[in-house]
Amino acid sequence: MPSHLSDLVREELLLAADPRAVAMADALAARYPAAARAVLFYGSCLREAHLDGLMLDFYLIVSDYAAAYGKG
Repeated sequence: MPSHLSDLVREELLLAADPRAVAMADALAARYPAAARAVLFYGSCLREAHLDGLMLDFYLIVSDYAAAYGKG
């Protein structure tokens, strides 16, 4: 068990993500090319082997809200 948050994050980043989650993350980032900085896949499906019919959870991290979505 990792003793520091940075160790936990490092270990998690070494695990392969499901290719379907990777494809969705790529599609999300491509939709906001000027603003997207990272896409995080998280939630109850993170370690599921069978994703069919499940809701995938993502955070899209952007450089700034206006750059991603316009002035409102």
